[in-house]
Amino acid sequence: MVGNDIAYHKPCMNNFKAQRVHSGKPRRNLCAVAFSRLVEELEAPLFHDLSGFLVKSLRDQYREILRELGIKTADQYRSTTLKCKLQQHFGGRVSILDQTCGSGFICASAVPLGDALEKLRRLEADHKEDEKYHALRQAAKII
Repeated sequence: MVGNDIAYHKPCMNNFKAQRVHSGKPRRNLCAVAFSRLVEELEAPLFHDLSGFLVKSLRDQYREILRELGIKTADQYRSTTLKCKLQQHFGGRVSILDQTCGSGFICASAVPLGDALEKLRRLEADHKEDEKYHALRQAAKII
């Protein structure tokens, strides 16, 4: 009976040992560190300058921070996950405008809806121009 209990609990014990901190110091959650850095970079432009951001550009910025911290799966991070985390962190201080085709737009709640939509339109136009420029550069490299 004892042998069966040991075999049964071995996966649990292995999992416990794998998660145990051996140095006595708590492990840093690199994703939380990256999110904190992103939030620090967003605070001033979002609430003091009343700027707005495309969620996909914030996702790209977050992925870059994750890569800097050495996380290999950074490119798998999705915009929807970041939107949820930002909404949980900032709460009612931000508004997230979802789009039918696109990742959305985030701005301070103090920004009037008309101004937010105008900023969104300008950001999307700039983003499309950047994509066209990037595509032309890639085509030039091929030629």
